Amino acid sequence: MSQDEWLTVIFGRFYSHRHPQITAAMRPYAMLVFGILMLSWAVIGTCTGKAGYRNVIRRIEEPKKFFWDIVSQYLIGICCIGYFLYETYWLPK
Repeated sequence: MSQDEWLTVIFGRFYSHRHPQITAAMRPYAMLVFGILMLSWAVIGTCTGKAGYRNVIRRIEEPKKFFWDIVSQYLIGICCIGYFLYETYWLPK
């Protein structure tokens, strides 16, 4: 990736006013990266039995909250990756 593309990924819409075509091209890839991060976070939470960022939910203490937190992380990750696949491969051009 070029320097302009990296700046668009890092600064998002603030940089997009100068380069709108780069922002439109990079949006699916940002969703892919976010989806992979969410899936990784869900797998780590499943393996360690801890979920959450600031308020840690433990599997032993609160199993229902833990379950819903992990399931939501998996779903968000899968939806973001699906959006990437739709935008890059299935969207008619």
